[in-house]
Amino acid sequence: MVGIIEVKAGYDAAKAAFQIAQGMSALKTEAAINGAIIELQRHTVDAQRGLSASLETIGELEKEIVRLENWSAEKERYKLKAISPRAYAYTIKPGIEGGDDPHWLCQPCFDSSHKSVLQWAGKTVSPSGITGTFATWGCRRCGQEIHVGRNQSPGDPNANNDPTPNRPLNYDTRGIV
Repeated sequence: MVGIIEVKAGYDAAKAAFQIAQGMSALKTEAAINGAIIELQRHTVDAQRGLSASLETIGELEKEIVRLENWSAEKERYKLKAISPRAYAYTIKPGIEGGDDPHWLCQPCFDSSHKSVLQWAGKTVSPSGITGTFATWGCRRCGQEIHVGRNQSPGDPNANNDPTPNRPLNYDTRGIV
């Protein structure tokens, strides 16, 4: 991205070109006039480069504004929900599905402005000391895994019911809950 330094350089070049053009009328010899013309052309090219750099920066900033506005609208469709104790995901708010199938979005990725759908990891776990079997869902973007009741899925209206209410409060497998 082009910064203020490049924009200032373009402005200074345009200012110098204008001053040279003003001083040309005072020149007497053809050699002096030709030298002034060359200097004027050099400053004109520098001014054009500065203008081009400024336009490029403006274009990049406009794209970033559009991206942020689109993300802002998209994130309004979701809410953070406890899908099991100590396991959170973003789910589509009821009534604004827009034809999307039920799904869970990775909470850390979503909070970093990335929309990453949690995928069933194809495994179930029964951590030692815990009653019940849990399904593992994972994020392919960041590697986050969550464990939910083995029959829970994103479309399950009971997705936040604990399948094992008597499990210890320190339930954590590999530091990922």
